[in-house]
Amino acid sequence: MNLLCVDDEEWVLKSIRRLLKGTACNLIMAQTAQEALSFLKDNKVKMVISDFRMPDMNGAEFLTIARQASPHSMHILLSSWTDGRQIRQAIRHGAINKVMSKPWNNEELLSEIHQCFSQTAKLID
Repeated sequence: MNLLCVDDEEWVLKSIRRLLKGTACNLIMAQTAQEALSFLKDNKVKMVISDFRMPDMNGAEFLTIARQASPHSMHILLSSWTDGRQIRQAIRHGAINKVMSKPWNNEELLSEIHQCFSQTAKLID
C-alpha cells in the first residue's frame, strides 16, 4: 500500500522512512508538490502526508489539488508553520483529514498511519 510523503526538507523524509521501517508501507517520497502531483497522476495511494511550507506551493493548496487526483486517500498536513485561514478552508473542502504539528510524536503518527491502513491490510508485522 502506497503512502506518499511530501516535504522539501530531506531530513523529514528520512525520519519518516526510518519510522516506517519494518512496516508494510510502500513509502514514496517527494521534495516538491509538483513531483508528488506527477506521481498521483498514474498511481494510487492510501495516504498523503504533506508539509505546509514548501517552495512551489503550500501544503493546503497541494492537498486540495491532491484530493482531486486521489479522492479516497487520507490526507495529513504536517507542519510547524501554519496559516489558519488556508488550513480551515482546506479542511472545509475535505482536502485535509488531520493536522499534526512538527516535531511530531512518532507513536501518534504511526497510530494515524496504522488506522488508515488497517482497513485493508495489517501494517505492523
